[in-house]
Amino acid sequence: MKSFFSLLRKPKNLGFLFLSLVLGTGVLVSSCQKSKRKVIPIKGTFTIVFGENGHHTGYGNASYIGSFKFESVDNEDNFPSITGTSTFTAENGDQIFVTHTANAVILPDGKVKADFENTITGGTGNFNGAKGRFITSIVVDDSKPQADGGTIEGVIIL
Repeated sequence: MKSFFSLLRKPKNLGFLFLSLVLGTGVLVSSCQKSKRKVIPIKGTFTIVFGENGHHTGYGNASYIGSFKFESVDNEDNFPSITGTSTFTAENGDQIFVTHTANAVILPDGKVKADFENTITGGTGNFNGAKGRFITSIVVDDSKPQADGGTIEGVIIL
């Protein structure tokens, strides 16, 4: 078996080896560039409009995402534990897909506070391949059809 160095001594092999080295380096650089992801902070506010059977909608505004609407499907069978999924849709139609969990707390005034841990599982358009985590917090008065003043804070990784 010939060693790498013995191949270098033959001029006709240098062109092939040089081409292999250039192509290999190009593939390595290309794969490294694809793995460079940006961690982008997101912060904003939202309003949730309550539906039936854990199906809720809402709207808000957050840094990087801009104005958005969302739909959530929550499993509230084990209340105060809540699990579910949400789809956030930016004004241009690009979407972010999320799973979430929360443990709600009943406050002394009868309102309910929930801090949801959200995990971004993907997206479309500008959010294609998105990952990340964020917290949504809201205080709910069950006597009202919606809750204002919810907050969003976390990161999206693109």
